[in-house]
Amino acid sequence: MSLTGKRYLSHRGYAIEKQGNEALVEQLKKELTVKPRTNPMMFQEEVTAFPVYRENQQKLYLPKNFGLDRFGVPNVLQMEDGEDCPNLIFNGIIRPNQEEPVQAFLDATHDNKKMGGILSLPCGMGKTVIALRLSSQFKKKTLVVCHTEFLMDQWIERIEQYLPTARTGKIKQKICQVEGNDIVIASLQSLAMRDYDSAIFKDFGFVVLDECHHLGAEVFSRCLPKITCKIMLGLSATLKRKDGLSKVFEWYLGKPVFTIKRKDSEVKVLVERFYDPHPEYGRELKLWNTGKLNVARMINKICEFPPRNHRIVQVLKKVIEIEPNRKVLILSERRTHLQDLESLLRLEQFVSIGYYVGGMSKKQLDEGSSQDIILATFQLASEAMDIPKLNTLILGSPVSSIEQPIGRIQRKKKEEREYIPLVIDILDEFSIFERQAAKRIAFYKKNEYEIVDKVKDQENQQEKRRYTLIKDDDEDQ
Repeated sequence: MSLTGKRYLSHRGYAIEKQGNEALVEQLKKELTVKPRTNPMMFQEEVTAFPVYRENQQKLYLPKNFGLDRFGVPNVLQMEDGEDCPNLIFNGIIRPNQEEPVQAFLDATHDNKKMGGILSLPCGMGKTVIALRLSSQFKKKTLVVCHTEFLMDQWIERIEQYLPTARTGKIKQKICQVEGNDIVIASLQSLAMRDYDSAIFKDFGFVVLDECHHLGAEVFSRCLPKITCKIMLGLSATLKRKDGLSKVFEWYLGKPVFTIKRKDSEVKVLVERFYDPHPEYGRELKLWNTGKLNVARMINKICEFPPRNHRIVQVLKKVIEIEPNRKVLILSERRTHLQDLESLLRLEQFVSIGYYVGGMSKKQLDEGSSQDIILATFQLASEAMDIPKLNTLILGSPVSSIEQPIGRIQRKKKEEREYIPLVIDILDEFSIFERQAAKRIAFYKKNEYEIVDKVKDQENQQEKRRYTLIKDDDEDQ
C-alpha cells in the first residue's frame, strides 16, 4: 500500500497523516500491536498484546526507526538538534578496539535513514566509555537511561572520571534535575511509569539507553515515545529476548550498527552432572489447574536440596586445592541458596566470602567484591558487575542464557591471567533443566571452549568399546 501525504519526524516519533491512508493505518496498527512469546509448557502470568504506536485525530505516530525504514526520510522535520553543551570534554584515551564502534556509530548518525542505532558489545568492552566519548563529540545535552540504581551510580562515577567538567543531573521519581545540566541520568522505571513534562526532553540531542534489551517489555517500552530525539544509542551485550520482542526496541533505536562477539575461546568448562530420585529434588511439579510446569517452585526445590549444595562446595574445594589463587563467582537465582552455600563454605574453612546482590550499598558491594569467593544473583552479575580479578564461575542454579555471566571471568587479557577462566556447570539431569543445559553446552561448543564432562566421556568410551566389539565379531564371522 502506498503512502499519501506528508511524513513528519518529531519528538513524538515518525508520523503519517491518517486522511487518505485509512487502509494503511489499520494495517500498521495491526503490525505494531505485539504480544510476548511464551512457553506453553511453563506457567506464566497471562500475557496480553500491547501497541507500540500513538495516535491523535490527524496522525499516526510510529516508532522513529520503524518509520525511517518503512517510509524513508521525512518531508517535515519537527525535531530540534538539542542544546549545545561545550562542557562535554573527554578526559581520557579510548582503546584501539573501541575506536571502531565509535566510528561505526558516528557514520550511522550521518545516515538520515538511521540517525543512530545499537552497539552490541561484550562485557569488558567499555560500553560506558564509548558512549561518553560519543557524547563529547556531539557536545549535545545527553540523557542516559538505566534500569537499576546501581547502574545509575556507575554512570555517574564514569562521567566524573571521563567528563570531569560536565554538570550531571538525575531523573528518578520526584527528582527531575534537567535544567542547567549537560548529562542527565534517568531511571527507566520512572520514565516509564511517571508523566514528566514533555517539554523537558526537547533539549536533549543525544539519548543513550543502557542494557536496551529491557525495552522490549511492555511497561519499559512506554518510555521510548517520551524520549525520542534525533540521535539515539542502544547498548547491550545480548540483544535477543526470549519473548521475541527485540523488534520493539529496534523499531525505536534502529538495528545494530556494530556488533562484536567475544572471540576468547580460552575457557574451560567442567560439567558436573547431578541427579537424585528423592521426591524433594528430581520430580516435575505442575500447577493443578493448568498442568503447566511450576518452574519457579522446581528451582526452589533444586536450590534447597542439601546433597546438591554439598556437591557444589566439594567440587569447588577440589579446584581450589589444585589452583588456590582462583577468584570465584557463584551465581544463583535465589538469595537463600547463596546463604546456604555460604554456610557450607565456612564449614569447609573458606573465610574470604562476600555478597554481590541487589539492595546493597556501593560500600557493601565494594567490600563483597574484594573477597576471594563472591556470592551473587544472576540478575546483578549479568548487567552490573565489573570485577576484573574473577576467573572462575559456578552456575549454582539452572539457566539457559550464560553469555554475560561468562563474560565476567574473561575481563583480564590472556597474557595477564594466572589461570584459564573456568566455568563449573552444575547440570541437573531432569525435565526442563536438561533442555536448558543443552543450550549451554551448545553455547560452549559454538565458542570452542574446552569441555570436561567425565560422565559423558565415560559413556562415549563405553559406546566406542561396544562398537569395536561388534565390529570384531562381524569380521570373525
